Amino acid sequence: MNIIEVKNVSKRYGDIQAVKNVTFEVKQNEIFALVGPNGAGKTTLIEMIEGLRKPDRGTITIKGKNPNDKEVRQIIGVQIQNSAFYYKAKVKECIDMFRGFYENPLPTTEVLRKLDIEKYAEAYYGNLSGGLKQRVAIAVALIGNPEILFLDEITTGLDPQARRAMWDLIWKLRDEGKTIFMTTHYMEEAEKLADRVGIMNCGEIIALDAPINLIKQFTESKIMYEGPALDVGEKVYVEDNKIVIKTNNPQTVITNLLKEAAKKGIKIRNLTIENSHLEDVYISLTGKEME
Repeated sequence: MNIIEVKNVSKRYGDIQAVKNVTFEVKQNEIFALVGPNGAGKTTLIEMIEGLRKPDRGTITIKGKNPNDKEVRQIIGVQIQNSAFYYKAKVKECIDMFRGFYENPLPTTEVLRKLDIEKYAEAYYGNLSGGLKQRVAIAVALIGNPEILFLDEITTGLDPQARRAMWDLIWKLRDEGKTIFMTTHYMEEAEKLADRVGIMNCGEIIALDAPINLIKQFTESKIMYEGPALDVGEKVYVEDNKIVIKTNNPQTVITNLLKEAAKKGIKIRNLTIENSHLEDVYISLTGKEME
């Protein structure tokens, strides 16, 4: 079931076409990641979905309703990348302030417990680490008990341990029934977390699918070994004194390679495989490394 539907949406600022005839959907209870270079149109697109901007053309619906519908405002939660609470405000105070915006908010104590920040309830926001500040930002987004959670660059600036802890939290929220719409500049993060990824460039979504399907469609794995070249139905060439095979179906190629070698009594030495990743897809499609 689709919970967000975007159909033929465009937005222009003067001479700049920020979003060009974009169509896609987000399924209920999935983690959807939108990635792309700076200036690709991601922020404009997300702000239109959140109801902060109006599209010039096209339609956006959330559960079949306009994003600005009062009912919709009660079922979405938004975490922004640069949340800036008063540094002398206590964590509980930050959350309580936003709690009053919703008709049926969760108890603050429940949200603190859910985010594992109960012991910081009376701590000053300005004294928290980066990871804890991100948790407070998510707590504010969750206080209204939303069905859809928008997360913007949620792990930017976090150390590896805090980043993994944030991943666990996002999986937990999805398992509780939330739909997660996230942006990230970390392709490993999108590959591991997201059920589907949309790659945006120059105002358009140029690819959208599950990470594994995008990798299969747009990249090739590299199989390397020492020994004679064998016919495995793929292009074979020599690189650094090794036989190299590029393929988007490595398991089948390796199986065929070993069968062919056994049939001919040939020994395959130092067989290795370099698998492609979502970052390879991104670079292949946009011509840019992640900024």
